Amino acid sequence: MTEERSPSEVHTIAKTGRSLVIRPAVEADAPGIIAHLQRVAEEGLLGVASFRNPEEEAGFIRSADSDHYLYLVVMDGGLVVGNIIASRGNTPTMNHLVGLAMALDPPYRGQRIGSRLLELALAWAKEAGAEKAILSVLVANLPAQALYRKFGFQVEGVRLQQYRKLRGEGYDDEILMGKFL
Repeated sequence: MTEERSPSEVHTIAKTGRSLVIRPAVEADAPGIIAHLQRVAEEGLLGVASFRNPEEEAGFIRSADSDHYLYLVVMDGGLVVGNIIASRGNTPTMNHLVGLAMALDPPYRGQRIGSRLLELALAWAKEAGAEKAILSVLVANLPAQALYRKFGFQVEGVRLQQYRKLRGEGYDDEILMGKFL
């Protein structure tokens, strides 16, 4: 994967040769972000069963100040195919933490895009003065767990039966992971 930088965008060439852009989310991305998250959730590897609607997502993007949030999207032309949110704690007891949430559409996995999103988010977290990054991942999402371990995240706990499965019966367990920066 090769890159070309500008102040607000990272242009990435995936292993497939597709030219992708990683950039800050804007309000107009909200419908595409929701559609992207719904595509990922259909696999059963995302521990969220419902999302904000596009208006709520646009409001979140509008209100997410750059001191406490980094919200990046991965664009393939006009299609949102990935995202990462890094949110810094905003209380005296939590401002040393940055929580991460990331998702990639299935065809875009295994191309170092997730790695690049994590690199950008962790660099932002360090620059913002965070001391620790935290995230969660479903037990069934083995590829994501492997990626997080590659970046030095360690398992800190497991929440049993944290999410009801979207299809079928039963629950998914959630792994809590952290990394000191």
